[in-house]
Amino acid sequence: MSVKAKSGRTISKAKADRLAAKAEAGFDLSGWKPRRGRPALQAGATEHAPRISVRLPAPLHRRVALRASKEGRAVSDVVRLLLTDYAADDGSVMRAARTGSSGPVTKSTLPVKGAANASKAAKSPSERDRPTPRK
Repeated sequence: MSVKAKSGRTISKAKADRLAAKAEAGFDLSGWKPRRGRPALQAGATEHAPRISVRLPAPLHRRVALRASKEGRAVSDVVRLLLTDYAADDGSVMRAARTGSSGPVTKSTLPVKGAANASKAAKSPSERDRPTPRK
């Protein structure tokens, strides 16, 4: 009988028995050194950098990956740059994009699905949470 390792390799019964015997005999940890994990995003950072996942349409991901590659950047670097710009913005660029006002838009804008979302975004947080009265 054989088993599959996490990597997909097949391990024979004899190999599994040898590995088990070696483990049971004990490992010499005197020379063991902890391995470094991923490098910190900021110099001197001591806290964990949270990870977020987003789903993108395949054509958008291809375009972003191609442009990032041409610029010698990683896609995650591009996303961090865009999120940094978004977080630093006071909202005027995004409001202008949602309301369709003219003027130069210098940052990427996010699509807003339907007019209902655009009117919701213009309301204050307390107004957004209130149910819409039925007519």
